[in-house]
Amino acid sequence: MNVFIRPCADDQYQWFVTSAQSVQSQKHEGDAGALAAFCQQQETIRNRILVVPAVDTAMRRLTFSEKEKRHIRKAIPFMLEDELLTEADDIHFVSGKLQADHVDVLAIDRVLLEQWLAGLAEAGVTPSHCVAEYQLLPDAQEAWLLFYWQGQYLVKIPDALPVAFDAMQLDLGLSLLTDNYAELPAAIVLYGNDEKALEEARQQVPDALKHLLTSETADLPLTWQQQFAERGQDWNLLHGDFAPSREWVAMLKPWRWAAAALLFAFILQTGLIAIEGNRYKEQYASLRKQMDTTFRQVVPQGRIVDHRVQLERLLKTLQQGGGQGGTLISRVETIGAVLAKHEVQSLNALNYERDEGELRIDLLVADYDQLQKIIDGLKAEAMTVEIQNSNAQGDQLRARLKVTG
Repeated sequence: MNVFIRPCADDQYQWFVTSAQSVQSQKHEGDAGALAAFCQQQETIRNRILVVPAVDTAMRRLTFSEKEKRHIRKAIPFMLEDELLTEADDIHFVSGKLQADHVDVLAIDRVLLEQWLAGLAEAGVTPSHCVAEYQLLPDAQEAWLLFYWQGQYLVKIPDALPVAFDAMQLDLGLSLLTDNYAELPAAIVLYGNDEKALEEARQQVPDALKHLLTSETADLPLTWQQQFAERGQDWNLLHGDFAPSREWVAMLKPWRWAAAALLFAFILQTGLIAIEGNRYKEQYASLRKQMDTTFRQVVPQGRIVDHRVQLERLLKTLQQGGGQGGTLISRVETIGAVLAKHEVQSLNALNYERDEGELRIDLLVADYDQLQKIIDGLKAEAMTVEIQNSNAQGDQLRARLKVTG
């Protein structure tokens, strides 16, 4: 259920209990303490809506160009500055949904709103919403609508912003709206909570308009309920400086700088981890490329799945049989020892033909004499050596040898 709270004179309140299923609102009256006691006893209250009397607020329509639309909400106080009787900083504004070329704005005195909220807070009542009476009553479609509530009138005119008057100002206000009664509406529908209120309201309507009046009783709080569900929350005055503070926010407030420092440290650490992760990712990609290149020097063809496992399998195969004269590994060790003994400057390649049992060596030596010593050394190890090719490379000699046995 919802509770609509309307302030009255002398720190008194009226509050009305409604719900979407209600056929009649429940009225209560009393001071802030009585209101607080009522709210504490009710466990099913969903919203506590402070209803701001229309006479305590004002509405204006601001037009803007397409270029101004993006910043229009921030510019509202400055655009209304010439119409205000006080400083813009003393007024609290709430705006409706942006239309194509205009926006409706509602304004209320900050001090007045602060007093209401402070009085309720002192008694232990925290409104969940604060909505002006303008937004809790239906708009006029054809006839003028005149809502009466305890000496106050709210006038809604088709295609115009609503206005409100005290009973003493009603004659002057309606005179201005009708150009001194020269432009009369087709009809005026007067609403009140009961027949007594309607009779009181009719007596104060100027004689020039009474012939246009038709009267209807209406449970206005039920109307508030319907309008609040449809659009009231879009006009909630409790935003900005008046947004309700939560207990956990209040508890954290003394620690806000420490929390900000921790948040900054967390963001910084996360950023550093991300940077470090990218660096490791780049290193891995570079190492992977080098591994693939080296692997292809040993295994020119085939799919690369796992460098280590594939090389271990290949090595095991080679160790199990390398042709005549012992295993391949022992032959490579022998050849390596001979090359090291004779100080070979560069070994360009070493290829193995398993089917033929041949090792082919591409090396760079100082001269032919050094090459002959290498050949003699390999033959001394019971190997057969054949020179496949030799040619000068600068002041050195490049040779290709086939070694078997």
